[in-house]
Amino acid sequence: MFFDQLAIAITALKNNYKHIDCACVYQNEKEIGQAFADTVDHIIQRKDLFVTSKLWITMMEPDRVEEGMQMALKNLHLESLDLFLIH
Repeated sequence: MFFDQLAIAITALKNNYKHIDCACVYQNEKEIGQAFADTVDHIIQRKDLFVTSKLWITMMEPDRVEEGMQMALKNLHLESLDLFLIH
């Protein structure tokens, strides 16, 4: 079954969802990032969101952790995360 992740994320943000949980392995960071780009500062303020993402196992080497976080930030069109978990 195909889900339009971008439309779902935008609908969630328009309906006052405050916590967005994503991960590279969920393959939803880019769509959620586009939803943020389309709605943050127009419909919802970044300060009103709590955004969680996760470090995938392939990025758990000490010299790759920052790369994993930077990739998540880029995909999400954000400058910071509220919570970054080891997945």
